[in-house]
Formats: sequence, C-alpha cells, structure tokens
Amino acid sequence: MKLTDCVEVDDFFIIQDTIPVMSKTIGVRVYDFNFRHYFPTQSLLSPPAKMVVARMGAFPDYSVVYDSLLTAGIQLVHTLEQYQRCSLLPHWYPLLLDLTPKSKVYESFPTVKDIENEFSWPVFVKGERQTSRHKKSLSIIESAAAFEDLRIHWKHNTMLHWQKLVCREYIPLQLIEPSSGDRLPSSYEFRLFYWRQHLVSIGRYWYEARPYSLSRQEQTQVEALGNEVAKRLSVCFLAVDIAKTVAGEWIVIEVNDGQESGYAANNPRLMWEKIIAIEKLEDSGML
Repeated sequence: MKLTDCVEVDDFFIIQDTIPVMSKTIGVRVYDFNFRHYFPTQSLLSPPAKMVVARMGAFPDYSVVYDSLLTAGIQLVHTLEQYQRCSLLPHWYPLLLDLTPKSKVYESFPTVKDIENEFSWPVFVKGERQTSRHKKSLSIIESAAAFEDLRIHWKHNTMLHWQKLVCREYIPLQLIEPSSGDRLPSSYEFRLFYWRQHLVSIGRYWYEARPYSLSRQEQTQVEALGNEVAKRLSVCFLAVDIAKTVAGEWIVIEVNDGQESGYAANNPRLMWEKIIAIEKLEDSGML
C-alpha cells in the first residue's frame, strides 16, 4: 500500500476507533506485531482526523517521511522537533545531563587526542542514533590503539558510517550474563514505554538473556527515573532504557521514539491495551 511517493506500508487502520496506525512488517520478531490479531480494527482509506502512529521500523529520514505524509493529510504523532528530541542524542542529552553518562558528540571522526582530552579509557562509543547490533568491539573501546582500529571499521560499517560519533563515559553495569562472542554483555537493563507521559509497559531489555526481573523496591526506583525522563522530554510516544550500575545506581542508557523501538521483553498486546485506554480517556476529556 503506497501512501505517498516515499511511504509504503503493509496496512493502515484504526484500533477501536482510537489510534490510527501505519504498519509495516520488517522481519524482526521483537518489533513486528499483528494488531489485527488482537484488536478490533477498521481499515483506513483516507487520512484520519487523529494523529497516526507509524510502526514501520527505523526511519531513514524522518523529515522526508513526515513532510510527505503531512502533504497527504496524515500527521504523525511526533513533529520533526519532537522526533529529534527523543531519538538523537545531541537533542536529548542536554535535557538529561544529570541522569545519564557524560557524552560528547563529534561532528567528524575525532582523533585519539580529542577523546583523551575529555575521557579516560575505556570509553563507550556509538552512533548518534544507535550502536552496530550491540557489537562489543565497536562499542567498548579499551585503548588508543583500539580506537584507531575503530576508525577503519566505522568507515565501512553500514550502520555507523553515516552517523555522528558519540563518545560516552564508560560506567560498568551489573551483568546478567557475560558477553558471548563479540556481543555486548547482558546487563541489568529495562525498557520502559510511555504514552502521553504515562507509563504503559516495562520489560527486560535483554530479552534473549536468562530471565531477570525487578524487585518491588527497584521497580519503584526505575519508574521514578523513567517518569522524570518522560516529563523532561514531553513527547507522545517514548521508549526509555534504564540500567543499574555496579555501584547500585540507576542511569538512563538511551531514549528513543516509541514508533521506531522494538518491544524487547515487553508484552505488546498489554502495552497497546493501556495506550488505547489512555486515548479513550483523552477523547472523552477525562485525562
């Protein structure tokens, strides 16, 4: 189904007369979700009056998709400014300085001296939007020599070469299990989803690791931190990743647009049930 010259989706529908959704299967188990199997839906053949959630995977260029859909009379839940605020570290980091590791964004690939002027080895490195499939060798950089090796890999990596490099203070996290091969070790980390700044789901981030869960006290702490993040960023659909350090402190690892985010170990059916309930309250003027 082609909605505009640059937007093609598998399905376009509204859930229980509340939330319009554009859906596209991307072949990732923890992202794809068949709404029609779980909710009453109605196909949309024309632009809806309400803002639309795009579950289409990562946007290659959000501004192009947003503008193209807007021209067709379809408005996504996040404006370009809101999308950047919850997707790109240069935009969200200034709002969360005291809740997340020290970070610096480099407009061009930095030198070893640039890094050593700001940080001590090891450092954590990522693109401004994402890491390269959780590869340890491209994320935790132990030394100047390893950083020079990273320079070569970065240029040829399909997920990194187009992104600005972000260097972050390396803070050891509590581990669930050690790393396997070149994958980052599974840490005590959780993904929270927010809709209109209301928590709608919390689940393990490392869904393929051995099961782990929060104690009641920990859940209170994680929710308090997540609520603060949602308040500061103030966007409609937000994913927040929070982990516990070896020192026992909770820190924000990353935030993302909920439209692009995989569910991790969250239950999508229960999450969307809560989102629908919130929307019904909003529509009735009770929220």
